[in-house]
Amino acid sequence: MGGALVFWVGIAICGLCVGALFTFRSMADPTLWRTCAILTLSCCYLMWAITYLAQLHPIIVPKRDDLRIDLYIRLEFYPQRTPRRPDMEVLDRQEALLTNYEVLLVLREESDRHKKTPQSAQPKCPENVTTVVFEAIECLSGTPCTSQSAEQIAALKSQLAGLELTKAELLQIANLRPKSLVELHLIIEECGERFTMEELEQLLGLIRETLPRDDDSRGAEQDGTDEGGGASAAMDVDSAGDGEEA
Repeated sequence: MGGALVFWVGIAICGLCVGALFTFRSMADPTLWRTCAILTLSCCYLMWAITYLAQLHPIIVPKRDDLRIDLYIRLEFYPQRTPRRPDMEVLDRQEALLTNYEVLLVLREESDRHKKTPQSAQPKCPENVTTVVFEAIECLSGTPCTSQSAEQIAALKSQLAGLELTKAELLQIANLRPKSLVELHLIIEECGERFTMEELEQLLGLIRETLPRDDDSRGAEQDGTDEGGGASAAMDVDSAGDGEEA
């Protein structure tokens, strides 16, 4: 029942009660007179309550603008909630830390597989992903991981198992392949307090034996060339001195 209909019905009831009140009063019946008085006061209180509630909630007494009332009902009492997007879910959790060698191996395998797959059968892949893979391979190609192997990484892990090194420190040692004490101090936290100088020298020796680098062989060849050049220069000086004496 609409608010306007309730309002006019209440007015009619009040009129009937007032009329009955005067009728029973004229008949000098006190019981009926009191009953009509109570009904009249109740109807007046009811009409006052309806008027007050109509000011608080426009739904009780609708306005002429039906569209506005309809929007008010939908937004205030039945809000339309936007569907919530499902939360992101991690399918493959990180089980272990990967070295640069392992990352480079995976990227190269993925790149080779992508090249061998016909273009028509290749799944859609964003261009930025291909760019990231290419740049990552280019970046890792200039690091010591290019001359490493899975056997060398496993041997390094077993050799350094007795030392109190964290997983992050072991990972950095495998990635950077330090050759000097300065590099070790940059990798190992509080290196001077945790290890003695002899232990650090032994650690460098283990790294040098387990993870050989191409620049080590080139450095050794360069040292041998320098020594050979120095010896030949010394022989030339000696021969020149002997010629002057003769």
